[in-house]
This record gives sequence, structure tokens and C-alpha cells, in this order.
Amino acid sequence: MSLFSYDVNDFNMVDSVDAEVELKEVCEALRKQGIKHWLSSGTLLGIYRDGKFIDGDTDIDIGIMSDKVPIIDGYELKIMKIFGEVMQTVYRSPRNIAIDLMWFYEKGDNIINKNNGGTWVKPKEGFKDLTNIEFKGYRYPCPEPEWYLPKRFKDWKTPMAKEGRNWGFFAGEFLCT
Repeated sequence: MSLFSYDVNDFNMVDSVDAEVELKEVCEALRKQGIKHWLSSGTLLGIYRDGKFIDGDTDIDIGIMSDKVPIIDGYELKIMKIFGEVMQTVYRSPRNIAIDLMWFYEKGDNIINKNNGGTWVKPKEGFKDLTNIEFKGYRYPCPEPEWYLPKRFKDWKTPMAKEGRNWGFFAGEFLCT
């Protein structure tokens, strides 16, 4: 693995190539390594609401709970550490797609992730027994979309215009504190 700097403008948009190849490869690697993972954020939103990646999205979002950094053969890796714990790993696929793994840790009745915007706090029960969503012939683990999406996005049923997106405004109850 090699490290690289992370700028979303350096990557292909997920809707411009068949990014389901990367999604399947990464989820298979996580599954084989026994790493609990789920589709998250804009990736789950697009697949559930639109049946595809969101137009203009810059990465594939996956949440994980792990005590080890996943090995994904052929992908470059950057690790962001905050407060001594890994909170995000970003992989670059051979076809220049960004895979964003957000790390969560149990804390009481919640799972948390610390990032530049603050701390994500999510109720653990929503991630204990994951469901599956089918996309392009493959089943992916995810929290129950009708529970998760209204908490993650204010108006998840209405697509935003591609230009001038404000993802912070789009955040729901899971907004960083």
C-alpha cells in the first residue's frame, strides 16, 4: 500500500465509471477479513432512493467497525488519525475512484466517529442487526434505510441540484456535535 494526499477533485466521480466494481471489490475484501461494514451516507442514499450512485458524487461511503486496517489489494491507502484512533481511511482504486471508510467505535449505547467537523454519534441499535440492499446483482449490508436516511439527511427523498451542493446543510440528526 502507498500513501497519498486526499483531494476529492483528484478522483473520478463515481457515476462516471462503473463504480459498482469498486463497491463490490471493497465489500468482498471487508467481508473476507471479517470486518463489520455497511453502505453509508451518499452511497446508501443514491442506491436506495435512485437505484444508482448520486450524480456527481465524489466517493463511495462505507461505515466500518474494526480494530485493524483493511487490506484491499491493488488500492492505495491514506489513513487519517484523530485522537490516536483511526477515524477514516480513504482508498484510491486502480480506476481512480475514492473509497471512504468511516470508522466507528462503541461508546455506551452509541457508536461514534470523530472527524474534522466534530463527533458523529449514532444509536448502536440501528447498526447491531444490519439489513441488506441489492445493487447490480450483489447484496450489501446497510442499516435499515427508512430509519437511517431521515436521520442522516434532512430531506433525503429530494435530490439536490448537482451544482452548489451543501452537504452540511443536508445533514440530519446525525450531524456532528
